[in-house]
Amino acid sequence: MRAAARRGGAIGTAGLAAVATARTEALAAATPVLATLGGLHAAMLVAGVVCLAGAVLAVVLLGRSSQ
Repeated sequence: MRAAARRGGAIGTAGLAAVATARTEALAAATPVLATLGGLHAAMLVAGVVCLAGAVLAVVLLGRSSQ
């Protein structure tokens, strides 16, 4: 694995961890299990949106290059 891919993965993981932590702290009034699940849920939603945006960009940009 190249260094750039490792850095990208590390940045993505850190970003998702930050989202999960922020949401967990926002739900701290709930039970600890529900707060943790809420944080993980938020992080997975963000990851899904990022993947969807990447797929759309890939289709649009690859569609332009083949024309």
